[in-house]
Amino acid sequence: MIFVDASFLVALVDRKDKWHRSALKSSGSIGRGLLVSDIVITEAVSTLGHRGGARTAGTLYEFLKESCEVEYVDAKLLDEAMNYYQQFDARLTLSQCTTVAIMARRGVTRILSFSKAMDEVKGIERIV
Repeated sequence: MIFVDASFLVALVDRKDKWHRSALKSSGSIGRGLLVSDIVITEAVSTLGHRGGARTAGTLYEFLKESCEVEYVDAKLLDEAMNYYQQFDARLTLSQCTTVAIMARRGVTRILSFSKAMDEVKGIERIV
């Protein structure tokens, strides 16, 4: 299982994104077993909608619903994320800390992400 974050998804879809080529190269070797959160979907869809319109964002949304396992954030998970947020002293966003909490819960160690902030998290391998 590999967690996919919003920076990777946006780069994959947006041809003008500075990481688009890297995302395309990485996407060929991903395979199945992708995990996202509802927060990541919200971030990616909102960013793509802003950049390319609702149709592009909607296509990504449908792809994610069909092709990925989606983890939904509840109150307990948000509390866990807030603990990570404080542990990292706000060097990671609360959204990123939610990802860390999900990955810890699920035993997932690899993430597709262009965010170098994720390199601070021991036990997580950023594979882009």
